[in-house]
Amino acid sequence: MWSSPIGGSGRELSPTARPRRSREEVERTKRRILEAALDLFNSHTYAEVSMRKVAARAGFSPAAIYNYYRNKDALYLDVLRSGFEMLHRSFLDGLDPEHPAAGLRHMAYRLYEFSRSHPTCYDLMFTLPVPKYLDYVGTDMEATAFDEKTVAVANFHLAEDVIRAGVLKGEFKQDLDPARAALTLLAGAHGVISLARSGVLAELGLEDEAAYAAVMEQLLRQLSAE
Repeated sequence: MWSSPIGGSGRELSPTARPRRSREEVERTKRRILEAALDLFNSHTYAEVSMRKVAARAGFSPAAIYNYYRNKDALYLDVLRSGFEMLHRSFLDGLDPEHPAAGLRHMAYRLYEFSRSHPTCYDLMFTLPVPKYLDYVGTDMEATAFDEKTVAVANFHLAEDVIRAGVLKGEFKQDLDPARAALTLLAGAHGVISLARSGVLAELGLEDEAAYAAVMEQLLRQLSAE
């Protein structure tokens, strides 16, 4: 039941005249580029990041990076896409169609774990003021941006599907709107994560993980049919 709508990668890989590299070599090189880009996007504004800087951080010549990405936007969108794919796989791992309520709790805690394990990526995906799909509408990057957006919103739609299944099984209140309920959970989760990351929870004398659990359990109880 919980299947992923995420299809092919849609990544930007330009053909070259060089001898064909193995898939493992290509993926290993792209990971180095993505990690370098992610680090720069998190520590600099979008405008300050350049392909030359990414190449230098990854240990490549400026020209070499264009064998993998045609411009900064293509690279940036692939960074985002990779993060949302990783999060989606994390959500899917452990979902049980027979127990939607437990599945929704699983997703809530996986989001928190993702924010702790991949803080730089999380900030780029959810926090920093970086370009989104609407910024690319009408440009030659619109299709690539839409592809990334499709992957991103798949996570939200998955939460909606789990909530909808919970309503049908009688685990959640019958009058729930799945989209609003999913948005409420996301807002609550991101709010606590942001307060933890900014140090506000510590100033309040609260422990990050305990505070997150308390808020999530409160929100989940509000959805419950019991």
